[in-house]
Amino acid sequence: MSCDDYKITSKQKESFVKFYGGPSLDYGADVKQNSDGSYAILGTISTPDKGTDMCLILTDEYGNTLPNSTTRYYGGDYNDKGVCLRVLDNDDLVLMGSYQDSITGDMNIFLVKTNSSGELLWTKIIEDPEKPGNQEAYDLQVTGSGDLLIVGYYENNNQKDIYQLLLNSDGDISWDPKTIGFTDNDDIGHSIQIVSDGYIIVGNTKSRPVGSTRYRSFIIKTDLYGLINSEFKTLFETELDYINFIRVLPDNDYLVSGTLVNNDVSNIYMVKLDNQTREIIWEKTFTDLPDSYCTGLQIDNNEILILGTRRTTGSTSNIVFIKTDLDGNILNLSEYGLSGQMEGLGFDITEDNGYIFTGSSTTGDNSVITLIKTRNNGEF
Repeated sequence: MSCDDYKITSKQKESFVKFYGGPSLDYGADVKQNSDGSYAILGTISTPDKGTDMCLILTDEYGNTLPNSTTRYYGGDYNDKGVCLRVLDNDDLVLMGSYQDSITGDMNIFLVKTNSSGELLWTKIIEDPEKPGNQEAYDLQVTGSGDLLIVGYYENNNQKDIYQLLLNSDGDISWDPKTIGFTDNDDIGHSIQIVSDGYIIVGNTKSRPVGSTRYRSFIIKTDLYGLINSEFKTLFETELDYINFIRVLPDNDYLVSGTLVNNDVSNIYMVKLDNQTREIIWEKTFTDLPDSYCTGLQIDNNEILILGTRRTTGSTSNIVFIKTDLDGNILNLSEYGLSGQMEGLGFDITEDNGYIFTGSSTTGDNSVITLIKTRNNGEF
């Protein structure tokens, strides 16, 4: 046996695979690159004495945890989890997830703000004592003035309604949270985008034919105060598992993506909508990736980037990454995985025009936070 001392070279930051965690069930929910080239990973980590916590891992540009940095844990005595991460203009970090009340068991929206070194600035638990019930958020966007725009759901008496709120950079609520319900069934806000005169929300509803078990998707528009100025519109006649994301294209039309189920086979699904009529311009179903589902969407110049997970044989699964042009034509398709169970949950475009992915890698009863860095073509 021998050991050689190899020095780290700049080439090693172009691509790598890293794992973080212990003998438990941990996963990465989102990842962002900081202005100095380092990475911030938001995850959920199991603890030996109190369920799960939201966690923050800071690494250098090579994916190695910083020498003077330890993993930060946030949460209470029950099950808390991370959902999404945003980097502000001053390099502060905003972490969003869910916090479970130790008395009622209700889930509440959980926000944590740190500086770029991970030092805690404030935490906020969003709950309304006048409205007991579950409140969870699925998307967080930062406005041009630095406010935090959140969408998710509020549940009371076993019925979920769209929940939208705006907080300032100190975590204080700027206007009264808006609860929007259109049906007697569940309505859940899943993704939100900022436009010049308001906000566009897509989500999923259980307003469906009798006997059906799946959600259908919808799109609505609100003004800058969260008040509705367009009617509820169900996007598709077919039923879907979920529409997860909406983004604004360079021509100001909308792009939505999610998972379409047909004959018990799920496929990643993408649709372009007219920004005025919200009618379908084109739609793409990625049938070459059977048993796949969508977990991320971004627009980068003239390219559409989609992150997903594809079940392969048995219990194994791979992370998939699709790059298309603005008409949905595939430019590049990459899969990452071996013989285990890998899931992609968040990604970012890096300063060298490559990509950074996070999620989980599961073997048996153990799941670890996974970080994958690739070049622009999706390769190592």
